[in-house]
Amino acid sequence: MLFDNTMNKELQSFSRNIAFQILSGGTALLFLYRADTKPDLIGYEFFSLYIVGFLLLLWSIYLALSNATILRNDY
Repeated sequence: MLFDNTMNKELQSFSRNIAFQILSGGTALLFLYRADTKPDLIGYEFFSLYIVGFLLLLWSIYLALSNATILRNDY
């Protein structure tokens, strides 16, 4: 079949990584923006928004680096 070879599977994995990277990066920026625009920002009250936002941003950066490594080494 046309979609059964290993190159197509690697490209599908690569495109899924990029899609999740965009989704997680956007969600992280949304969380950080939401935490920053609270009018009565108390540090402990919205601390979890900051933690989730920074974790998602770090995961997005990790995915970007892994995709760059895949492109550099495999293609």
